[in-house]
Amino acid sequence: MALGARRLLVLALAAALLVAAAQAAYAQKRISNSPYILYLTTSNPREVKTSFHPGETIYIRLSNTDPNDHKVSFTLEIIDPNNKVVNTYSAANILIPGNGQRLIYQWQVPEGAPTGQWTITIRLTDDTGATYTDSVYFQVVAPAPAVPPAPQKPVQQQGGVPLALVIGIVIAIVVVAALAVVLAMRGKKKAEEEYAPPGGAPVPGTGAPTAPGPTGPVAGPVPPPPAAPPAGEETTVVPGGAPAAPAAPAPTGGETVVTLAKLVAPNGKVIPIVSTRQAFGREDFQDIVPPESLRLISRRSKPQFEIFFDPNTKQFYIVDNNSANGTYLNGVNIRGKGPQPLKNGDKISPAGVIELTFQA
Repeated sequence: MALGARRLLVLALAAALLVAAAQAAYAQKRISNSPYILYLTTSNPREVKTSFHPGETIYIRLSNTDPNDHKVSFTLEIIDPNNKVVNTYSAANILIPGNGQRLIYQWQVPEGAPTGQWTITIRLTDDTGATYTDSVYFQVVAPAPAVPPAPQKPVQQQGGVPLALVIGIVIAIVVVAALAVVLAMRGKKKAEEEYAPPGGAPVPGTGAPTAPGPTGPVAGPVPPPPAAPPAGEETTVVPGGAPAAPAAPAPTGGETVVTLAKLVAPNGKVIPIVSTRQAFGREDFQDIVPPESLRLISRRSKPQFEIFFDPNTKQFYIVDNNSANGTYLNGVNIRGKGPQPLKNGDKISPAGVIELTFQA
């Protein structure tokens, strides 16, 4: 009997794994005869999803299994269960990194959308001139009914007295007792200070006697106690870089931070370059890049890229710090290619998610 139950459990687990695998494959599909995989996720790129409620956002991602970078142009059509095209989106020359992925579109399922199987059709052409067409599917399901709030339990009473009143009385007693203990300790300390014998002798019962001081008059005034050691000097942390040398005392009018160059975002936000070597990471772009794309940029603890100035050549350079998704300079991935010279107007794209303009 135990053996039969074990076999049933194993079969149930195997069936569950097959269903999960089938659902994952349902929402992700390799585009026919191509190196590209189209798949649907939540805002987490690793969370492939097969069904969505009205009001949820679908993140459509394209993965490149080729080790080489490719630029693709595509058109997406979102089709409802009634075979009606409800949304169309096109884009051109989108860079998909080699052995990487990129968010190419996000779409919110409208409220009142019909339930059932939906289709996303893609027509894609890459920089090799090849053209591919395929579809991926997902389900729109009705949201779960709202659970009514549980009825509130009546306030318990003990002996006809409300429980809240009993708790309040107990708390008041505890507070009064604590205050009495504190006042008693303060009174005892004050009495010891007022009735301490002359000559520094201890109050009986308060500890061992202190060693007697030197006899006779003290020559000269009593020296003051030594001054506390000076606090450590402050260091100025350059944004994106390592701590600078200890800062000199600020002049009366304050110091002016010199901006050597800057990065300008599409929305006009300026990221200043104030050091001859400055690192950039996810934290520098969190207010100009959507959260789902921001994850693709490395944190500043292991920077995405660095910009530095060489005084010998009088030239700015950029170098990718072997980041996971690469850094693009004028559309070219410079990961693993060492320092690259920068000139005014160059376009820098960390992980290919935002285009920044370098200005020197």
